[in-house]
Amino acid sequence: MSSDISLLNLVQTHRQGLDNAIGAVLTQPGVASANQLKEQALSISQWLWQLSPSNAELVRGLSLYHPNIYSDLANRAFNSAVLSREFCHRLNWHGANAKALIICALTMDIGLAITVPLLVNHQAKGSKLTKQQLQHYRNHPLTSASFLHKYKILNKTNLKYVIEHHELLNGQGFPKGLRHHQITTPAKILAVVAKFSELVNQGHHQSGTKIRQVLSTLAQSEALYCPQLTRLLASIINQPCPTMVITLPGQQQGLIHAVDKEKDSLSVIELISNDQQLVLGHKIKQLKLSAVSQLSINNELYHETVFAQHWGDIQQETVADHSNSAARLRPARLGTTSSSTNQCANQ
Repeated sequence: MSSDISLLNLVQTHRQGLDNAIGAVLTQPGVASANQLKEQALSISQWLWQLSPSNAELVRGLSLYHPNIYSDLANRAFNSAVLSREFCHRLNWHGANAKALIICALTMDIGLAITVPLLVNHQAKGSKLTKQQLQHYRNHPLTSASFLHKYKILNKTNLKYVIEHHELLNGQGFPKGLRHHQITTPAKILAVVAKFSELVNQGHHQSGTKIRQVLSTLAQSEALYCPQLTRLLASIINQPCPTMVITLPGQQQGLIHAVDKEKDSLSVIELISNDQQLVLGHKIKQLKLSAVSQLSINNELYHETVFAQHWGDIQQETVADHSNSAARLRPARLGTTSSSTNQCANQ
């Protein structure tokens, strides 16, 4: 099924709506802002879950950009939601549970908007939190859960995942210091996507983000994050998709325009240097997928009008959600796809 609505416009609309909702909670946490956040989270979760595979690929690429027009918190929340959607699809989760986890990803850090506004409004590079702010930060999963429970945005089961999303396998996480098997599998997923989104967002404040470096950082943190989940994340992220930047032979860079996996090829828009900044050129090259040596994101390239010139004609395509007609009404165990993944769920 398809519509005549531009996918790029929908991405921008949902991101702006999420940014506005988080801003409303920051300005005046209460019934009105909670309802705004709930409506936006429900809308985004439904939209993400029913995206066609090709649409989901483009949205995933766009979610890695953390442009200045949105707050850090909104950027991280959107990226976390998109990645949570990918995990649920890969693990064959039931739609109702998947959409609930997406809402958790969108709202799990809303406590920061209430207690540590500095982290919402583009924290300056190198600035440190005060002792009081750090304490609020460590308590924000509980603050988030309290807000989400008070205004009936999540039920008690899903609140547990929000509370645990900063717990670490070695017991040095917060707020409760849980270890391994004490942490629920959905919370382990949220922990991985939250950390990945945080690392990508840090790159936003620098010159750019190299995807493999971020994934390598996670892979080296086996004592903190489920190794099976970090490998699954790598299989989701570390592949070329439209809007991602690649390094070409000769150290030239290009922006992926389209990928044709059947023909093992991709089209790339040249990136040229203009006043020491990369800008989109006009030439499109055809390359083999094997020519890709590095995937990265450069937020300086992100410009909605310019992007619309290249991807604005892509329409939203949805697929039917048959979850309610399935015999299995609970999400698949984490190990449905492989025995190694099952090990993480049973830790």
